[in-house]
Amino acid sequence: MSVRQYLDEIDAIRNEIKRNNQRNSELRKRYKVLEEQIKDYLNENDQYGMKYNNSAITVEDFKSRSSISKQEKNEKIIQILKQNGVNPTNTLIEQIQQSQKGDSVVKQKLKFKKIKQK
Repeated sequence: MSVRQYLDEIDAIRNEIKRNNQRNSELRKRYKVLEEQIKDYLNENDQYGMKYNNSAITVEDFKSRSSISKQEKNEKIIQILKQNGVNPTNTLIEQIQQSQKGDSVVKQKLKFKKIKQK
């Protein structure tokens, strides 16, 4: 195959992925609506779950963590350091934040940009 054929195939694949992503987004929204309706039904009828097509469907509670802003993270770090007798400085806070992110890894990737034709 020539490079032009590779590029044409990449373009076709990207278009197909774009169409699939749009359709999947619509399906995810509908899935959430249906899931909410089933949960509402089960809660209204005081049911823990139900069986359907050889599947057991149950409502379960779970804990999730809420995301906090960068400023709130900084405040919590400062508070913890002060509680442990450490006088926090900006460089110390930055070092802690950097250690939480992990090391960066350099990878190569092709970048495509549409060119306007005259």
